[in-house]
Amino acid sequence: FGMEAMPGTPQQFQQLARAESKRWGPVIKAAGIKLD
Repeated sequence: FGMEAMPGTPQQFQQLARAESKRWGPVIKAAGIKLD
């Protein structure tokens, strides 16, 4: 993730992380990107 720090609750961060995963997951899989 590339993002700026913002105030918020752990629940808000969890919600953001899930939304970003749902958004970018298919792109990452289609491109064959792997974590090292």
